[in-house]
Amino acid sequence: MVDVKEKVIVGDVLEKLSEIYPELKLIRDAIANKVVDNTIVGDSSLIPKQYNLNELQSLLSPSEALSAKLALENTTKSSLIRIDGTEKDDLIIGTPFNDLIFAGGGNDIVIALAGNDIVLGGDGDDIIFGGPSSPTEQDDDILLGGNGNDLVYAGFGNDTIIGGSGTDTVDYRFLNQAITLKPTGIVDKGTAGVDSLFEIEEIIANPTQSNTIDNSTATGNVAINVNLATGQLTVTGIPGGNLNFTAKNFANVIGTNNSDIIAGSISNNKILSGAGDDYIVGSGGNDFIDGGFGFDTVDYSNLGQGIILQATGIIQKGSLGTDQLFQVERIIAPSGLFTRSISTIDGSTTSTTVSLRVDLSQNSLQVLGTAVGDLNFTVENFSNVIGSSKSDRIVGNNGSNQIIGGQGNDEIFGIAGKNTLIGVDPNSRRAGLGEIDTLTGGVNEDLFVLGDRNQAYYQGGGSEDFAIIVDFQSGFDKIQLNGTIDNYFLLGNTSIFRTPFSITATDNQINIASLDLVATVANGFNSNDFVFV
Repeated sequence: MVDVKEKVIVGDVLEKLSEIYPELKLIRDAIANKVVDNTIVGDSSLIPKQYNLNELQSLLSPSEALSAKLALENTTKSSLIRIDGTEKDDLIIGTPFNDLIFAGGGNDIVIALAGNDIVLGGDGDDIIFGGPSSPTEQDDDILLGGNGNDLVYAGFGNDTIIGGSGTDTVDYRFLNQAITLKPTGIVDKGTAGVDSLFEIEEIIANPTQSNTIDNSTATGNVAINVNLATGQLTVTGIPGGNLNFTAKNFANVIGTNNSDIIAGSISNNKILSGAGDDYIVGSGGNDFIDGGFGFDTVDYSNLGQGIILQATGIIQKGSLGTDQLFQVERIIAPSGLFTRSISTIDGSTTSTTVSLRVDLSQNSLQVLGTAVGDLNFTVENFSNVIGSSKSDRIVGNNGSNQIIGGQGNDEIFGIAGKNTLIGVDPNSRRAGLGEIDTLTGGVNEDLFVLGDRNQAYYQGGGSEDFAIIVDFQSGFDKIQLNGTIDNYFLLGNTSIFRTPFSITATDNQINIASLDLVATVANGFNSNDFVFV
């Protein structure tokens, strides 16, 4: 049964054995360069021995017996071929049948092959592969790492994996199957089976699969703090203290019914945070985020570039992707000196029944007239606003805001900062037609836009459509117009008319009724207050 060689390179042995056992090809490259003292190959011609539960437990140390008790009680393995390692570093190859493998001391590599096996790693930093790797040959193994920092490669079948003392890892990368990590250490491998993990500190999923951390069945006060980018997972609210894990290559999270903290990664994440007041850290990728019940926050403050919040719950992140938000009550935009662009609330994509009430100074956004009623949000670090096709009320903050009212009779208030106020939808072919907008700049220098390079605004409706500029300060604020001064008639320095001809006559010779009113301006203006484009 025992084939002992001196200082064996593992890859050389597996190269030959993989011709007989194809599943070895999966891990051959991963451990090929490791060196062991002995190679021990199980003899499948031996007659298996019958073991009962008490006999199995008596073969284990007290700590091993306690850890393996549950798994051993549920096992039907009674006819086993026993294989013993040494106190040195061994490469142990099992048989295609049911094996009982004692690795012993040393940093061992155990490859149990097919069969319903029990592997006991013993002391040392061991590598254990229960096998098999084929969906047509599933088996149910009990793999106990023992003392040391052990690595277990998971295969097909319903396995029980017990890490023991030390920092232990279960690696699913060779499975080529999406997995779902559930509370109490359950790993659902889909058609590959279900594993039960105990005393495991790190779980590595296949990075090409859409893997999920699912805590929806957690009970009591249990909550999670998970960072998909770093793989850190902390489970709180457990009697005896928090549990800390590393869960690598997971893209999706289903939260608990309590308040969770979930940070995304650059992958395309699907985050269902569940009930509770959850805090979600936005990241790169095209993400789907559903806050569920409670007051939920999505925080993009460290994203590094500005975002566009559309009233339909779409978050445009530029080159970093696009998110879809549902049932999220608070959105925090990027901030700080290193943010490459400012952030915008864009209501232009809403339905024709929806209007906005935005107050950036109060971090408030109301979406009125949706199919499910009025919606209220907290919005932070936004600087610009684009209104809807209905009548909106938009209030800025102490920063320099660009506020575009869109269609409808809009009320716009700049508050403070050097603001740019546009009452119309500048992309409309006849911007401002049929609407009366009220523009209030605030305390600093503001630019009131009544036209652009392509067109003059508020044209075609005579005195039925125009802008009302409430607090214009001559010599301080500016008014932007299309064309040249010759295209306008200024009445009493408080009204601006657009004319179909150049002004050459005196004021009392102009028929005011024939002109098109563009704006009324409180406090008066002079010719130096205009900017023409």
